[in-house]
Amino acid sequence: MSMRPRALPVVPEQTAAVARAAFRHGSLAMRVRDELGEVFFDGAFLDGFGIRGRPGISPGQLAMVTVLQFAELRCVGPARATRCHTRSA
Repeated sequence: MSMRPRALPVVPEQTAAVARAAFRHGSLAMRVRDELGEVFFDGAFLDGFGIRGRPGISPGQLAMVTVLQFAELRCVGPARATRCHTRSA
């Protein structure tokens, strides 16, 4: 697997409007992106990838998803988080 570093993609205006309507007070993920921007840069992960092969998913974005999931567990507790995610599946 290889990696081609790329910047954080721009959120389309319509997507941002729907997210603001759904989360009037924002969410942790929305606040992190709005206030901090790109936290984990793909370039920092270059040494962990080969130069050949199919490009993998952005490691910077995967790292942020992991951090946000951990933060959610810390806020609501593992039992409630599991219950919420199980119901929506």
